[in-house]
Amino acid sequence: MGNQFLDEIFRADALVNIIDASGGTDCEGKVCKPGEHDPLEDVQFLEKEITMWVAAIIKKDWPKIARTAEIDKKGIYAPLENA
Repeated sequence: MGNQFLDEIFRADALVNIIDASGGTDCEGKVCKPGEHDPLEDVQFLEKEITMWVAAIIKKDWPKIARTAEIDKKGIYAPLENA
């Protein structure tokens, strides 16, 4: 599902990552013998995909973000109001 999945995450208020800690499900979701798959790989894969996706959005929109910060006379690290 790739970008379609990531777009759904973008609209979500929270992300719950449920991992088969027994290692009984491979990276494609197929059942395997418990311990045959390292569940940490699933966590790392999802974290990397989300990080790359967010970085691509920031890179694509960076000129607009920088212009807005310059116009508003705020630094990139300015605190958000009402946060």
